[in-house]
Amino acid sequence: MRTREYSHPALTEFAAIAGAFCDAVANVDHRTPEAQLDLLHRLLPRAYSAALQLPDASVSFEDHDSPAERDAGATHTETGPPQGLDQLASFLGVRRFYREVFDPYAESSDGEVTGDIIDDFGDIYWDLQRGLVQWHSGMAGEALWEWRFNFQIHWGEHATSALRAMFALSAWNDVPWPTGAG
Repeated sequence: MRTREYSHPALTEFAAIAGAFCDAVANVDHRTPEAQLDLLHRLLPRAYSAALQLPDASVSFEDHDSPAERDAGATHTETGPPQGLDQLASFLGVRRFYREVFDPYAESSDGEVTGDIIDDFGDIYWDLQRGLVQWHSGMAGEALWEWRFNFQIHWGEHATSALRAMFALSAWNDVPWPTGAG
């Protein structure tokens, strides 16, 4: 597979936000769980918004390469949330779980499912981190593909679910609203 050399101003902005989100998940030595949740609450909507500004991922690949060909060699060995979420999971306890309707346009008989905000943060982290590895290796087209494609098929769902859960935690479950600082 060959990627075209590719640059776009939205990539640089997204890389910075993705890096800040991944840092907020993984590096908690100097943060309380409350401060970590506050930071994630502020960064996640920024990541979602910045992902909407990314160009279509297909622009970075040669015409004969398809996303399916690109993905055929990919291996995803990450499982479970990063260790940086352990203290947040302990802090939230059972509040980490929430009710959700996966597809609001599905038949009402489909009912609700249980979400897990720690799982949401972990899945977003792994999808963004894979793109950051590509980005830091100078492979902007690969990073774009990781970020945009996975936003559309995976981490975007986790982001919107986590945003709704964080809102409910602050609005009705005694978790402070973000301070706006940071």
